[in-house]
Order: sequence, then structure tokens, then C-alpha cells
Amino acid sequence: GYQEVALRLMTAIATDSKERMILNVANAADGARTVAELPDDLMLEVGCIVDGKGVHPQPVAPPTLGQLGRMARLRDSERCILKAAVDRDKGAAWEGFSSHPLVDSPKLGQQLLDGYIEHQPMVAALFA
Repeated sequence: GYQEVALRLMTAIATDSKERMILNVANAADGARTVAELPDDLMLEVGCIVDGKGVHPQPVAPPTLGQLGRMARLRDSERCILKAAVDRDKGAAWEGFSSHPLVDSPKLGQQLLDGYIEHQPMVAALFA
């Protein structure tokens, strides 16, 4: 589980031993963008080398236009959901659900949002 990943990460940093890991990092975590077309602060899950100096994302092949589009849509959807939570903005929540690449229509996005509100008291309280 994640506890093993965390332990491997801490051990590699503390002992300055090189460890290859797949981690979530900011697109520009090591100073240069991992995916040039995406924002610096966008989180990516990529292969990294971890050592005593920290986490170093490894280069990835440039995404195709279709891959880039799906990545951008997914991250935009996530940002809308985060905005919805921070601002208590139900419209942003609907936009986030509706724009997710696995959701094929605004109607389905609304159904998903309604389902979360109905079955998750914390979500319902957020938009009350």
C-alpha cells in the first residue's frame, strides 16, 4: 500500500540511496516541465528517481494530441471539483463532473452530482 511507498521514499532520501518510484509530482517539480504543454503546478504521476537530494521526475515521451487533450480535460475537471469544494460552488461541481473525460454528457454529470449530494452527507452539507 501507500505506506510502503512512503517508507521507500523516506528511506531513499534519508540514506541517499537511488530508488526508482512512480510518484505524483508537480509538472515542473525539478525546475523544468515534464510535459511542456501543461501548467507547472499540474500534478502528474510519473517515474522518478529519489535520492538524498529529493525527487527527480524522469523525462517522458511527448504526448500525442489526443493524449494531451484527455490529460487537459481530466485536470480541468479536477480543478473544477476543487474549486467547488473550496468555494462551495455547486455550478463548479457540475462543470467538473460534466467535463470529466469518462462522462459523456452534461446530463450524466448532473446525475452524478445529484447522486453524491443524495448519498454523501458531507457533499450535501457543502452545498446546503
